[in-house]
Amino acid sequence: MSQLVQCPETVLLALLQSPALHNLQELEIHVFYPVRGRALLPASAFPFSATLRLANIIGCHLPDSVVETLHFPQLKQLGIGYVNISAGALHSLIAGSPVLEYLLLNGGYFKDIRISSPSIKSIGLSSGEFIIEDAPSLVRLILLDPDFRRLDVISAPKLETLGGLSDRAHSSNLVLGTLAIQKLRAVNFTTGVCSVKMLAINMDDLSLHIVINLMRCFPCLEKLYVKSRITMNRNYWRRKLQSLIRSLDIHLKTVVLKHYRGTRSQVNFASFFVLNAKLLEVMRFEGEVYNDDQISITMQHRLLQLEKRASAGARFSFTAGCRCVHNLTHIEHVRDLSITNPFECF
Repeated sequence: MSQLVQCPETVLLALLQSPALHNLQELEIHVFYPVRGRALLPASAFPFSATLRLANIIGCHLPDSVVETLHFPQLKQLGIGYVNISAGALHSLIAGSPVLEYLLLNGGYFKDIRISSPSIKSIGLSSGEFIIEDAPSLVRLILLDPDFRRLDVISAPKLETLGGLSDRAHSSNLVLGTLAIQKLRAVNFTTGVCSVKMLAINMDDLSLHIVINLMRCFPCLEKLYVKSRITMNRNYWRRKLQSLIRSLDIHLKTVVLKHYRGTRSQVNFASFFVLNAKLLEVMRFEGEVYNDDQISITMQHRLLQLEKRASAGARFSFTAGCRCVHNLTHIEHVRDLSITNPFECF
């Protein structure tokens, strides 16, 4: 592996063209030139393109004329961050990587990006506008920035894991086939997306009503991760949601509530799943890392009515929150996209 960090541009190019790197399999380039601009990488900077399996490139300039000549027959992991690259060039880069499995586009704003690949299994995206046109092997789709603008998924029939959806004011649309979601609310819903089994959402204000509607959008959901710091919504449900409960088929096996403080709103929210999720196996209440207030576990057991749980085999745990600074996901390198569950601390 070669890792080049903040070296002069001439040194960078000389190193990349060194005969010692001609069979290189992993490449990390982190270069920043805040005054002169991003380093321009010519086609000659990739003499090892035939053997490269992982490339993580940050802070460079990849012009169209260069990218169009490149072919990476063995590249499986590609990370792009703060790179000056056009939408067309990025499309060519993906097309020139026929066995690509993991794609991370993180840092900066990506506009009008179209992704088509028969081999990609996992994608991580930051802020921008994206269209996933054809991804028959895609299993995990992670939104790293809660303020992403737009994402259209035209075809991803195997998509199982979806994370990073938010109700932030600047968040825009997520479209999955005929399903359109804006700020966690379904604005167009005709048919549920049955392939999605794992969902992670970031809510400004914890809302059971919104989560239940999302469960209808993803009727086969098995794992749910919810992060929320504000609990203004009371989340009463026993009377007004009775008719909905009777028609709702809950498949959830795992529910994780992050930033849990034991407020009335959170208790009402959680008790819905305690008392109605008949297939529930694990429910975890993660406290806030830097919160000195201690909640009474005994009191929580009583308030949540755990003795009346709908699933006799369900296990409940109260833990300290993980110290990761990430937003819901734990993705900061393209290698992390290979993690089966990106919403658990590791």
